[in-house]
Amino acid sequence: MKNTFTLASTGKRFLALFIDAFLAFILTSLLYTYVTGVYMFKAIGGAEKRNTFFSYVDRSGLFNNTPDENGDYNYSSLYLLSFDATKDENGKYGYECYLDTLWNYYTDFMPNEAVDKLEGCATVNDSYTYFYEKVLGMTTPDFTKEYGADEAVEKFGNDYFTYTLGDDSRIDITKKPTAVSTVTDENAEEYMSYFYSSNSGIYYDAAYALSQTDHFVELGSSYRMESWICYITAFIPLQLIFFYVIPVVMKNNKTIGKLIAGISVAEDHGIKLPTWKRFTRPLVLTAIGFVMLLPLSTYMNMGVWALLVAADYIVMVFKHEDKVGHDYLFKTIVVQDKGTTLFNNKDEYEAYLKDNPETDENKTIYDHSDVKLTIDDEDNN
Repeated sequence: MKNTFTLASTGKRFLALFIDAFLAFILTSLLYTYVTGVYMFKAIGGAEKRNTFFSYVDRSGLFNNTPDENGDYNYSSLYLLSFDATKDENGKYGYECYLDTLWNYYTDFMPNEAVDKLEGCATVNDSYTYFYEKVLGMTTPDFTKEYGADEAVEKFGNDYFTYTLGDDSRIDITKKPTAVSTVTDENAEEYMSYFYSSNSGIYYDAAYALSQTDHFVELGSSYRMESWICYITAFIPLQLIFFYVIPVVMKNNKTIGKLIAGISVAEDHGIKLPTWKRFTRPLVLTAIGFVMLLPLSTYMNMGVWALLVAADYIVMVFKHEDKVGHDYLFKTIVVQDKGTTLFNNKDEYEAYLKDNPETDENKTIYDHSDVKLTIDDEDNN
């Protein structure tokens, strides 16, 4: 007996899944970007909290996040500062820009504006000492003694900087450090790497340390929670529509992707799905899609989603059939629409079996109805 259907290929099934996932992702992104992430975010106070966070970040001077012309900060990520090693239009080398940034951060922002104060810095003068000794790693000098420039370098400086002398030849800790050697275009890159080079350097350390403070984390978490609420408000309805509502409503559990790919869902033997399976089978991919709500990054969530889908589909490899994990769970198949006839119910399928008895198509059947056989009785021999 020949089947009245053809199983859908793995390629068509992947195509249908990709189309559904792509449409859901794009529409969720658009809805979040232009609706919930803007109007709802502002309505629930998220925009105000985001401005508070990035205003704090901006005042620290360690990040390249500045407000727009309206004073709003429309960012979702932090951006580190980036300077060229060579001189800019103002005649400053890149390392000098980093030095200015760190000097202002440690001697102005941290002692005056930061909620999380530097350890051991009770006064502004303490912050100067902290910068030279803790950040630059210099030796503490005798501030009452007069020094020559070379002597200050030799006794107290590091490989790149030393204390700056005042007019009285005494070290003035309230002045920015001075480069140990004359900086040229040739050695400017070395000074730059001291501040920042591939997730290292004293500038990177300062930016990272600030991002770990309690106040910084609290400010960031407060607005990100509202952002997450706006995201799930956009995501959940579209996930339900594409992976649950549409297949439940449409004929043969079709999704938009299956409709485009020309495939349908049926029970084994090509029987149309009963009502309970129409409502329960789509729950699998719907539930898998909800991993996008995990408190991870977007890319990590997509990775987890891909792994779960792969685990569902890997069954094809071991079973050597065009059936995935939830097909075995619900005893279903996915068939091509073209050339397929599905049975409305089991009775219709059994009637088909009676009319089309199973035969071995490789066996030749001969009709011997016209041949008469005579069996002799041994007693008559």
